[in-house]
Amino acid sequence: MGSAAWRRFRPNSTTPKPPSAGCERTPQDPGITAVLDALFGGPASRTTALRELASPRIHVTPSSAPFLIIHGARDETVPVRQARAMAETLRQSGVPVTLHEIEGVFHNLLPETDVPWGTEPWSELAALALAFFQTTLPVTIS
Repeated sequence: MGSAAWRRFRPNSTTPKPPSAGCERTPQDPGITAVLDALFGGPASRTTALRELASPRIHVTPSSAPFLIIHGARDETVPVRQARAMAETLRQSGVPVTLHEIEGVFHNLLPETDVPWGTEPWSELAALALAFFQTTLPVTIS
């Protein structure tokens, strides 16, 4: 979405704005900082409002769809606290949410960061996703 589209979005009184709804700080990594600064068109000190609009938390409403959030507890790319904060925002808005933290795994959902994906943990996660869909989107298939 271009910057003109971002400028057109105007939160109103019905747009929830939870505390710290913006792009939560990631660990101080010059590479991540450079990517975020390029993405938002400048440093955090000049792009705070735009970064807040980029947060999915600011767009949660009571009519938001149910969420299944799966997150590695040792995620080195997106801190697990962001998944927890999103889940809490959804709960506060009355939106059904399931947060599944996988202990001991990183962003790739594996116990090592530089390992290619195999079948793990996808078998377990497929069952988890199926149960979530069956619970939140009950459909009779004949």
